[in-house]
Amino acid sequence: MTPLINVRSYSSDQYFLDKVFYSNFYRLKKVDQKIALDIGSHAGYFCLTAMAMGYSKVYAFEPFVENYRLLLKNTEVFSSNVISNQLGISHEDKEFYINPPKINSSNFLDYSSIEESQEKQDYCVKFISLNKAAKVFVKEDFIDLLKINTGYPFDFVSNNESAFSHILNICFEMIYDKDEALFIKEKLVSLGFKDSLMVELKEKDNSFGYLGFFSKNSLNDLFEIEDLRVKNISL
Repeated sequence: MTPLINVRSYSSDQYFLDKVFYSNFYRLKKVDQKIALDIGSHAGYFCLTAMAMGYSKVYAFEPFVENYRLLLKNTEVFSSNVISNQLGISHEDKEFYINPPKINSSNFLDYSSIEESQEKQDYCVKFISLNKAAKVFVKEDFIDLLKINTGYPFDFVSNNESAFSHILNICFEMIYDKDEALFIKEKLVSLGFKDSLMVELKEKDNSFGYLGFFSKNSLNDLFEIEDLRVKNISL
């Protein structure tokens, strides 16, 4: 069944829908009966992509309440396959207050990033560690694919080594400078992700970041990335 995919007219949802779902930004291959963990699920567009590519289950984590409501709406037809949690993932368990979404340069409310507030606002966000998420919410021995899109930073990598022992592949989009990206690559390689590719990106707002792919086996098992390898544009 093809779901009705919802976007908010006052937001950048259409941009992310086109990018993640229609353009398959994370370059997922067709697979059979794989399990994914989606950190930073936004409105569920990666979840829908995974479903379309043959994944049997996706564990989704999204802390922002407006995004979470739309995530549930967009994945309702896959309610037995997409297990959603209104939680963020960090290197530790914590709660903090965030500012409401702001209008960006395109006159859209930007729900893609979270900024901590020094004053108590209506938005209280709960984060848990990846170790805890893997033990309490993810009922699997192994996760075939971890997808991460959390903006800044990738700090939970250094304090959640036990969770990464159960993850076979990773894809992510992050805003980093080159030194930070190299640190992440070295850390993940040390955790057993021997096949890797990191591609520098330039977004429409002229910010820079990296699209990363890591595997304990072969990236070719889950990703269509041979054209990126051939162009030799990896970090």
